[in-house]
Amino acid sequence: MIIAVGALWGADYELYAQKTVARNAGLPNHAVTTLANGGIPEDLSDHEKIAARLARQLSTRHRVDDELYREAEQAFGRTGCRDCVDHPYRRSWLGVSLRCLYLQGSSSNFPAKEPIHVL
Repeated sequence: MIIAVGALWGADYELYAQKTVARNAGLPNHAVTTLANGGIPEDLSDHEKIAARLARQLSTRHRVDDELYREAEQAFGRTGCRDCVDHPYRRSWLGVSLRCLYLQGSSSNFPAKEPIHVL
């Protein structure tokens, strides 16, 4: 979900970091690329597709349809649904914040050659 949310927010740093994590966790490169481009790969598991759809609806519509919520609750439970929302969006806001700092301090391409220090 972090890649899907990061893609929708244009959070380059988050995408840069999380694509590596996803690949190391065994997600195929084409699936990582599709998620990073805002799509939902066909070969994801049913649970992964639900999570990606949840991320997309929350990021683009700022709400979740009743049907998708029922699917997510069935797949992940109530606590899992809350975690699906909480963790990626916290990470996404971090990525967006770092993107803003990066844009303010550099005109070169990402990733920055100099480290960004956040106090």
